[in-house]
Amino acid sequence: MTVKMPTRRDLFYGTAAALGTAAIPDLGRAATLAPIRVALVVSDSSALCEYARVGGFLDKAGMTVDIQYLANGGASLPALLGGTIDITPSNSLSALIAQEKGLPLKIIAMEAIYRSGQASTLMLVDRDSPLQTARDLEGKTVAISTLLSNTHIAVMRWIDKNGGNSKAVKYIELGFSAMPAALEAKRVDAIMVAEPNIAASMSFARVFADAYGSYAPTWLQDCFVSTDTWIAAHPAETKSFCAAMLATAAWANRNHDKTAPILAKALKMDEHVVDTMRRAVFAEKVTPALLQPVVDAGLAYGALTKPISPADAFSRQVL
Repeated sequence: MTVKMPTRRDLFYGTAAALGTAAIPDLGRAATLAPIRVALVVSDSSALCEYARVGGFLDKAGMTVDIQYLANGGASLPALLGGTIDITPSNSLSALIAQEKGLPLKIIAMEAIYRSGQASTLMLVDRDSPLQTARDLEGKTVAISTLLSNTHIAVMRWIDKNGGNSKAVKYIELGFSAMPAALEAKRVDAIMVAEPNIAASMSFARVFADAYGSYAPTWLQDCFVSTDTWIAAHPAETKSFCAAMLATAAWANRNHDKTAPILAKALKMDEHVVDTMRRAVFAEKVTPALLQPVVDAGLAYGALTKPISPADAFSRQVL
């Protein structure tokens, strides 16, 4: 569905006045840019495009963007390849797997990055759980969003690096929004879950591990992808979209108080709850090297079968 523009008096003009006009750089308005259809899954790490729309960054770039929301991330790549959308976020490992399978898509913009100490995706267990170590997970069930995704590989890598055997653990797929209830009902022993579902779980759960840290201190967690055909037909739109995301990232990373009401509206949550969340960190420049830890982890755990140069995963339009 098409998302209507929120009231800018509350969400944008006040922000611009507080930050000054330099906070929203002129990205070069181009009157001939085609409208773009972007699909998002509602979460902080996938909200960068929404921040760009509400914050005026897309307007500054001369871009018209129709934002659609999907029920889950698994529907985004089929929609992209089917031509019903033009751009969608993807976790970085899923983008690499798709490329290795020969699907015609490329990364056109950075999105959320993992940074040590600032994780917005964590492994949780019940507050009263006896689990304390990686070895304690052997024989237990851990919920992950998608098999052989960043969340799955991260959990296995963390277990193996900390004295456990990841092959002795059972993994089941659950949507992030379903994980808190599954943990509270003790249908699973641990969950690898992203915000805002961490905040929703803290009344009965505790943080067990920062499993994403097993990849590297900093790495590319999420990105925007599009098809080779769309990129070739829309080089100006590709470059402008990437530039808008980078400008938005620099603003969003420093202004959680300004992005909180935007995210609260998108998530249909109380803004005070959003204020308690661990917020995503966004990439402020295109850095293909941040994809290397994902390549290495994917190869180590069989999600990828052959090495790929991180730069080759990106569209040359944005490098």
